[in-house]
Parts: sequence; structure tokens; C-alpha cells
Amino acid sequence: MTADAPTTIDYDLLIVLQHAPYSSAQANEALDLALAGGTFDQRVALLFIEDGVYQLMSEQAPDAAQQKNLEKMLNALSFYGVNTLAVESHSLFERDLHPEKHINPKLNLELLNAKSIQALYDRSKTVIRF
Repeated sequence: MTADAPTTIDYDLLIVLQHAPYSSAQANEALDLALAGGTFDQRVALLFIEDGVYQLMSEQAPDAAQQKNLEKMLNALSFYGVNTLAVESHSLFERDLHPEKHINPKLNLELLNAKSIQALYDRSKTVIRF
């Protein structure tokens, strides 16, 4: 990018979720941050990569881990104005997850390749990885 090229910022905050859902509190903290950002009219996007794609699976059962149900939190995001949920398609492929069979159908996900992910980073003012 040259110094003269204008940068379009579509998102105030890009939250990248890269860890399995119930292995730590990171997934809950990331979603809490997304909900807080949406509450304060921040333009928030979520990107699920690597083991973070497991957070998108339907019919989660977090009771055994004594944690909040992430599926319910994900479904609530749109009420807070967080409508951009992106997932790295390669991460799904590597884990043999098929959106039509394994992923919560209520989520409006954008499947992104590496080039599209870079563009998402470029359009984001702040990036926080969990």
C-alpha cells in the first residue's frame, strides 16, 4: 500500500478466536468483548481460525466443563449489532467440519480464504487475538 492510498476501515475491532471453546476462558472473554463492543456502538467483526472453529459447532454441551454455553452467546451477537462472523475455510477443512452438517445453522457465517482474511485485517482498526 502506498502512502497516497486511502485506507477504508470497516471495523473498529476485529476479534480473532483461535482456541478450542472450553479449554480455557478465552472464548468466553472474546465473546464478552464482542458483546461489549456492540453495546457501545463499535463496529465489531469476529474471525474464527484454527481450533477456534470448534466454537461454531451446533449442539454444544458445556455443562460438563461448567462453562457458559458459547452457542447461546454466538446467537445473541446480532442483537448487539455484531453481524460479521467470518471463518477460515481452510481451518474447517483441516478439521473435517462441514458447515451444513456441523456448524450452527443460525449463524450467518462468511467463509474466507487467506486473501480475504488479509483484507479483513486491513479493514480493521484494532485486532485482538484470543
